[in-house]
Amino acid sequence: QLLFEKATEAYLTLSDDDRCRMYVEEIGGLGSIGTPSPEVRQLELDELAEQNYKRAESLERRGDYHFAIELIQQAARTSPKPEYLALLGRCQAQNPQWLDKAAESFRKALELDEDNLDTRIELAKVYESRDQMKAARELYETVLQAMPGHPEASAGRQRLSPGGKRKVEGQGASTGDGPRGWFRRLLGR
Repeated sequence: QLLFEKATEAYLTLSDDDRCRMYVEEIGGLGSIGTPSPEVRQLELDELAEQNYKRAESLERRGDYHFAIELIQQAARTSPKPEYLALLGRCQAQNPQWLDKAAESFRKALELDEDNLDTRIELAKVYESRDQMKAARELYETVLQAMPGHPEASAGRQRLSPGGKRKVEGQGASTGDGPRGWFRRLLGR
């Protein structure tokens, strides 16, 4: 609907000579119809990306992850920011089929903002969901080194430590990720 409205507005502007002239004057007085300067175009793209990000946040809060993913992917393509990629990862993590994509989004967010502890926690949770316990444990440890006593990291480290209890989907508590834990999860399914 948003794209249709924008396309209609653009068509109406370009098809009417007076509107077209006013638009050209608004964007910097190019004098003739042409492409805007690269700086103006980048500002427009950044503004559109920010709008898409805010709308995607609203959709995420309502649980409409699919449309939120579409909007935030557009935002991240045009203006890759760590908060955009982290939101994309959170939305992708809601579907077990998209966990690989969620992990990739969180890793890209960490490349841009390596000190973000919340993104590290989110990535650790995705690794935990994918049964990559060693990688999840390492991330929880990294967060605890930066912020001792962090509640989510402490709980994650305890849950994944040898002898710790890890809740397995569809089953009560199970131990670690050793051969017995794997066999119990298999029988539990």
